[in-house]
Amino acid sequence: MAAAAEIVRQGRRGLHLMGWNSGIDVDLLVGAGCPGDVGDSYVGVPGLGLARNFRRAAGAGLTSPASPSPKKSGWDDTRGGSGAGGLGA
Repeated sequence: MAAAAEIVRQGRRGLHLMGWNSGIDVDLLVGAGCPGDVGDSYVGVPGLGLARNFRRAAGAGLTSPASPSPKKSGWDDTRGGSGAGGLGA
């Protein structure tokens, strides 16, 4: 959360946010107008539902693909990394 607050303080814009189950930190960044797009399957607050800023931005066209494109996001570089490093079962 401190990192998100610092990004907002610095006024960063055009960020590409990637995640799979994000919370209030991503909603804070979206509310401040920091991301250019968001690749996330869910942005919400446990017990409260979808994050308000994210919902508003998604309705206005901010992208949120449920399954990121491997070529665009580098998803293949991180998926299964523990197995490739000998840490998997």
